[in-house]
Parts: sequence; C-alpha cells; structure tokens
Amino acid sequence: MTPATAPSSITRSSTATPSRTTAPARAAASTRMASNFVRGSAKLYPDEISESSIGIVTSGGFGPTVQAPIAMGYVDKTLATTGTRIFGEVRGKRVALRVCDLPFVPHRYKRNRN
Repeated sequence: MTPATAPSSITRSSTATPSRTTAPARAAASTRMASNFVRGSAKLYPDEISESSIGIVTSGGFGPTVQAPIAMGYVDKTLATTGTRIFGEVRGKRVALRVCDLPFVPHRYKRNRN
C-alpha cells in the first residue's frame, strides 16, 4: 500500500482511499492472537484454505500490556468488524486472528482539565 492510500490515523473505523478504482476498499484493523507472532508484511486470509489474500499486516509483535502477541494491518472493509476471525500466514502456516478495537486495553489514567 502506498503512502498516498494510507489513512491519517489507524483505527478500526478509518478507511483508505484506493488509488485506482479497481482496488478493493480497505480498512485498518487490529488483531489479538492466542499464540505465534505475525510480523509486518504477512498476508491475511479469510480462512485456512483460501488462496486469495484479504489484507496485509503492517506491524506485529508482542504486546507487554496485554501479555499476548498483537498486530495491526489492513483488511477488506467487509471483514474489518470487531470479532471477525481471519488468518495470518506465519512461516507457511495459517494462524487464527481476531479483529478487535483499539486501544487493546482500556486506559488507566485520568486527564485533569482545569
């Protein structure tokens, strides 16, 4: 995805504007995984056997606050709803992922406004 098509902020509800009219609509999505790390540039799929990719991971790694692997990326807009199960490819194997809202954990601070 080119920088011109990336949204200005990464949230589940933001959408990217395709540079071509034939490109599918994409939405930013965040995922939480039970195990295995999905790294950036990993392809995302709708199920374990599908050959067609529905998106790509832009960033992934371990989330120390949630004590679990997390990832962020772009998926087809129709699959960017919270709770949708998708699959990412890690070392040739498909790993189950779940689309979730940001932030991954609620904030525990209070902002004082005078």
